[in-house]
Amino acid sequence: MNLVSHKVTLAALVLAVIYPITYFGTKFAQPWCLNSNDGPGAFYRRVFYPFRYADASRPCWYWRCILRGHWLTAKIIWNNPGDGKVRFELPEGESGAESGWDLNGAREGEVVEMKCSFRLETWDDFTDHFIPGVDDVKRKPNQLPDPTSPSVTPPAGARGAPSVGADH
Repeated sequence: MNLVSHKVTLAALVLAVIYPITYFGTKFAQPWCLNSNDGPGAFYRRVFYPFRYADASRPCWYWRCILRGHWLTAKIIWNNPGDGKVRFELPEGESGAESGWDLNGAREGEVVEMKCSFRLETWDDFTDHFIPGVDDVKRKPNQLPDPTSPSVTPPAGARGAPSVGADH
């Protein structure tokens, strides 16, 4: 190896060690000179983006949403376009997101398909969070009732299976 490749290797090694140490040191020390009223400044957010992305807290349904092309089936609990918030129910429990619009006329209690996006934010305490937002809503068409449900009346003239009590 020549002298140039040794210098490049050494520089890469130093960068691979210094960059993470600088990120975690900054996160721990929380220097006031990097912080503003709106969280850490643009320099911190840009330089440490890869670490912030990996280190950020995510909603418990984040990966399920990502793996489904950002679409998620949820039941609307309430929507308040005035404050830009929507609450919804998922198998993992109740959650929320930013919306700021009427969700295509979806009502409380309705099951919908929501297209979600996530914004990476760093707060004043240098913690990173993915903030969910609802970009689009597809209302599900009215579904027919389950024909095996006891509340569904069979068509006239149809013979159902004999009941267990009829054999005794």
